[in-house]
Amino acid sequence: MALLAWLAPLPAFAEGPLDRFTVCLVKSAPKVEIKGKSCHFFDEELEGLVHQSEGMRTHAISVAPEGIAVDGKVFDTARLRVRSTENWLSYGGRIFREDLIAVRLPDDPTRLALVNEIQLEGYLYGLINKEALKVWPLEAKKAQAVAARTYALHKKINHPKDVCDLDSSALDQVYGGYSTEDQAARLAVDATRGEVLVYGSRIAKAFYHSTCGGKTASSEDVWGDPQPYLPSLACTSCAASPSFRWEYSLTRAELAAKLGAPKRHAKEFVFDIVRRDSSGRVVEARVRYGGEQKLLSGEDVRRKLGYQALKSSAFTFAVKRGRVTFSGKGFGHGVGMCQWGAAGMAAQGEDYRAILHYYYPGTMLRKIY
Repeated sequence: MALLAWLAPLPAFAEGPLDRFTVCLVKSAPKVEIKGKSCHFFDEELEGLVHQSEGMRTHAISVAPEGIAVDGKVFDTARLRVRSTENWLSYGGRIFREDLIAVRLPDDPTRLALVNEIQLEGYLYGLINKEALKVWPLEAKKAQAVAARTYALHKKINHPKDVCDLDSSALDQVYGGYSTEDQAARLAVDATRGEVLVYGSRIAKAFYHSTCGGKTASSEDVWGDPQPYLPSLACTSCAASPSFRWEYSLTRAELAAKLGAPKRHAKEFVFDIVRRDSSGRVVEARVRYGGEQKLLSGEDVRRKLGYQALKSSAFTFAVKRGRVTFSGKGFGHGVGMCQWGAAGMAAQGEDYRAILHYYYPGTMLRKIY
């Protein structure tokens, strides 16, 4: 794939063309089982076929002292590529397009990662229905496809990979493989094929999140990374989200324990908010106990209490009868496109271009292949 001249110069990136990606399905395990028809196993270090099977079979792949073993047969390699004649393989009950690669971890040779190597558009097919609801309008799914494509390319170009380019979880983008595809997902990807968001001559950092709760957050406030196209802006379209408003309650003692206070100091534990950003999200909170004082970011508080419990850092709290109740808005870090907001805008008749230009002001859509 050739990038257009207006994108040059770009930083160096991991080996392989820009439209092929490696996605971690398993980050660390002693063994995995995969299933496929007429599987061929290639030693990537020797660049040759070392093993093959006939018919539909399940294969156990594990770490061995000398390399990687397939059904007990050991191959002296740190990377073993598996390819099926059907061009799909199954892992964990899910089907994945193209190849799977077992990689012996360089920092722990007793464990391996399982990686799906796939063309970018095929990766997006398996992402749309994990990042967007099936019932959402097509224009919202198109906006999701462009944002996800942009995010993936930006990360590959700017962050040299270790074992893989992307994680398959919310740490990057949620990816479910072929098993999660449908016609609408493929249509959203195909209709925007090769389109990315750029700012100036660079691929944008197209962050997105579930629900902003009425106002997005700026990248500067959340991560200290000022980007003109990632400001805090009003969003009037995400009220249908089940996380638009939420509450989470726990005892004062439970809060103290989760935020690191020893049990002996639970009765004197104090939690308060020190500073908020322009969108109302907590930038800094404070805990006090036993003469000690600690400052935590809003995201630190979320991590300690659980991201599913404390859905965003846009919260207030109240203490009553030994219980602490958090009342909050939105779900996620709040930066970039609000996914429920995009769905709301699409339902109101806006197309994907208008959605993207609203949430990423100053960026432009470019087709790079």
